[in-house]
Order: sequence, then structure tokens, then C-alpha cells
Amino acid sequence: LANSGARHIIGCITSWSRKEVIPILERVGGTLWYACPYEGFEANEHVVYMHACPNQHLVPLLAHVVPRFGANGFLLGSNYIWGWETNRVARDLIADAGGKVLGERYLPLGEVDVSRL
Repeated sequence: LANSGARHIIGCITSWSRKEVIPILERVGGTLWYACPYEGFEANEHVVYMHACPNQHLVPLLAHVVPRFGANGFLLGSNYIWGWETNRVARDLIADAGGKVLGERYLPLGEVDVSRL
């Protein structure tokens, strides 16, 4: 990036890759256009976050689910930044609704075998 003359990047799929690129962008004055969902709790003048954060999905979801099924929930996610931060938001929203988190489990990123749940 520094040697190419480019100042804009469109890409990075994972939160980890985005976090690795940010220091380089800060050093060279570049901008990342990040079009993937991201976990929030981060702002950087070198990143344009173009997708929703977990609260933008979870607030309307729980507004629909809680009156129909109750406020208690079990949180499941990938053992990765997205899963951790999404469940962080969910814990707060469940507590605000008067519910309890009955359990929380994280699977390795990409795991498809859920039989141990």
C-alpha cells in the first residue's frame, strides 16, 4: 500500500484482518472501506464501516422475540471477536428486558459440528 500510491482499500473479511490493517492505514494515511458486518465498539478515522453492528440486528430481533417467547436466552457464538461482542450486546439487552442468560457457549470459528451442545 505504501509503495503503490493507493490510499483506499476495499476489503478485509474478518475483524482480525481489519484490526491488523488499521495501524498500516494510520501510518500511510489510507482508508479502508469495510463492507462486512462488524461488531461495533470501534471507531477509526481511517475506516469507513459500511455495515450494521450487532445492536442494529439484536434490538429489533429481541423486540419481536421477548413478548412471544420470554426474555431468557442461551447465547451461542463463534469463539471470535464477532461472537464475543454480539453476545456482549445480547447480554445487556436481555438484562434490560428483565431476562437472564441461561448459558453461553462458543465454538471454534468455522465449526459445523454442534453435537456437543
